[in-house]
Amino acid sequence: MVGEDYRDIRGLQGDHSDHYRPDSYAAAQLFGAQVRSEGKAGIIFDSVRRRGGTNMVAFIPPQVTNVMQTDHFEISVEARARAINVRRLRL
Repeated sequence: MVGEDYRDIRGLQGDHSDHYRPDSYAAAQLFGAQVRSEGKAGIIFDSVRRRGGTNMVAFIPPQVTNVMQTDHFEISVEARARAINVRRLRL
């Protein structure tokens, strides 16, 4: 569950198509910066990579409550190679 004051753009891909581009995050990052500067707590949006999935950006993490812990992942970013590596951790 998330607190109030999140910008929810789920189901609005037609209105925000540039924010949902799988090949570039440029417009989405500008949108995120704008939403944050407006004082919003975060953004809720449809997943670009997983059909039917939902993603969330939390600018104020303490407002995220009722969290269910699941799998753990290690994520590393190689900026020069423009690669994101994800590995599921076995705990």
